[in-house]
Amino acid sequence: MRASISIPGIFAPEVIDGRLLVDGGVVDRIPVSVVKEMGSDIVIGVDVSKAKVNAEISSIFDVIMQSLDILQDELVAHRTIASDIMIRPNLDTFSSRAFTNIQEMISIGEQAAHEQLPSILQAIDHWKENKKVKSRIRILVYLAVIAVVAMLCFYPLPYYITKPGMAEELAPIIKVEDGYHEKGTFMLTTVRMGRATPLSYGLAKIQDFHEIFPTKQILQQGESDEDYSTRQLHMMDTSKNAAISVAYEAAGKSVSYLNKGVYVTYVVENMPAHGKLHVGDVVTKVDGEKIQTAEDLINYVSTKKAGDSVSIYVKRDGKESKHTLKVKAFPDEPKRVGLGIALETNQELKVKPDIHIDTEKIGGPSAGLMFSLEIYNQLVKEDMTKGHRVAGTGTINDKGEVGPIGGISQKIVAADKEGAEIFFAPNEKGAASSNYREAVKTAKKIDSDMKIVPVDSFSDAVTYLEKLKP
Repeated sequence: MRASISIPGIFAPEVIDGRLLVDGGVVDRIPVSVVKEMGSDIVIGVDVSKAKVNAEISSIFDVIMQSLDILQDELVAHRTIASDIMIRPNLDTFSSRAFTNIQEMISIGEQAAHEQLPSILQAIDHWKENKKVKSRIRILVYLAVIAVVAMLCFYPLPYYITKPGMAEELAPIIKVEDGYHEKGTFMLTTVRMGRATPLSYGLAKIQDFHEIFPTKQILQQGESDEDYSTRQLHMMDTSKNAAISVAYEAAGKSVSYLNKGVYVTYVVENMPAHGKLHVGDVVTKVDGEKIQTAEDLINYVSTKKAGDSVSIYVKRDGKESKHTLKVKAFPDEPKRVGLGIALETNQELKVKPDIHIDTEKIGGPSAGLMFSLEIYNQLVKEDMTKGHRVAGTGTINDKGEVGPIGGISQKIVAADKEGAEIFFAPNEKGAASSNYREAVKTAKKIDSDMKIVPVDSFSDAVTYLEKLKP
């Protein structure tokens, strides 16, 4: 309080916490901006600084006080707009020295405040309404931001994004009964793939080793994402069987097959099977006759004429069901009839020693070569890894031939990240656009120390490993 009446020239300044304080009226008698900054929603200003007109001037003190009153009038005049309500008690008849008229001035102030009460209440109501509007706007903005973020992150585009996946050790995945152990490791490599969103699409455009594919390059006509996943898992099963067969035969172990029906790997739109048979179904019988191979079913249906009915028995999720379908000519091949399904023989391998492969949800055939090497290494006494970390990729068939795969560059990145020393890549008989050549370019681009080895067959990889030094 003492500092607030330290009028320059009249009272000495007050020192508080190392600061020299004077009457604020010198700079800002009604500090509207200060209370606004403090977070006030409604500012009511009170102007008591009106200078007395025709004031009696009889001393230097009167001159100073009248000068200050005039200065404050000018300052306050420019600050009235900033306050929501300005109360001006009529104090023209009082001077700054009217200390004996305090109660009278308070009564005048109360009357002035009472007269402004409707305006004050109106300002409060207006503030409440504005608060409601701002709250609604804030909620709408939040919802809009959430909607935009959701769209960027989750709205599916007609594209797929692929990027480097992982290099995973195979020893924990493949277990041959009483198999030999290895000092090094064989690793399969994968590519991560998912449906594109606006955000992932934009990022893929600017990130290395992220590729964008139109949906039609990934999915077959009429194929859903679920059908695609089922097809990929079945291709993995087929790849595992081929790898087991190749590795066991190379190790001099016995291999036999048990046909258990036919897998449905694709259903053609607008053909009889569409909507009735699903990818992953296993056809066990046709018209009551057991089906052993895909060729059996194809040959049987080819003897029918368009319009003939056939009864198809399928297993799905452990349950068997019967579907009666009418054979129909293919739109693109009017002379050829069928049901509109692509098939593959469902074979169960019989081997000794027993083997278990746990691939969980890894799909596709590209790990075939590395499966065969890991299985073979557990079947033979000599450790083919010789302490090295060996990664690679490539399909494999029951003849041991290695085929090309997609995403070779992304697999090189994944293998390098996991510290692979050697990488087997499909050579494709030395083709200029082979996986091997692309792998070499990628390894150079990322400055990898991995040795990229071209292979056309399982035996090529084994021969390289046999010559490898520990």
